[in-house]
Amino acid sequence: MMLDKEPFDSQVRHALWHVIKQRPGIHFRALGRAAGVSSLGHLRHHLDHLERRDLVVEVEDGRYKRFFLTGEQPARVRHVLARLSRPVPRRIGRLLLGRPMTRTELRRSLGCADSTLGYHLSRMIDLGDLVKDRDGNKCHYMLSEPEAVKEALALQEGVTTPNDQNVPTRQPRDTERDDIAPEVHDTPGHNDEMEYVVV
Repeated sequence: MMLDKEPFDSQVRHALWHVIKQRPGIHFRALGRAAGVSSLGHLRHHLDHLERRDLVVEVEDGRYKRFFLTGEQPARVRHVLARLSRPVPRRIGRLLLGRPMTRTELRRSLGCADSTLGYHLSRMIDLGDLVKDRDGNKCHYMLSEPEAVKEALALQEGVTTPNDQNVPTRQPRDTERDDIAPEVHDTPGHNDEMEYVVV
């Protein structure tokens, strides 16, 4: 990617750009922590500058805002990558690359609560990531775009979290919880009142 000098007259913008390059799909607050920017307004100001310069792309993922470098990934892969940034959807994607699976098979492989799995399966179907195929009394889940998932997961190699091995687990501060999470926007300018929901 060709960069002119001007966007990086700020050390903060330089740091943000490099964090996003190393961790594509990082969400707003985690990005601020990784770059050492404690003020959300300050962080938003610098990200807006990078977006105006067409250096950074912002993607919505439910309550999260996720960030990518412009031109680093195809748009379809970028959106899949954003959704697979959460531990449970990422592990579901990896499992289903191997073969279609039933809900029971997925639950046993993941080792997570059925309510957690059910939430993510429904969300992934609604977003077009999964399709269900009913065969008699059995219902199998499969990926709707396996090649995009494969590419997204390949891009995440080296930036995955320990959460991939055991779900659920104790979450680091900059990763999203997949069991109980606050339904709150992670960007400034929104009501920060939290409503806890099972995810």
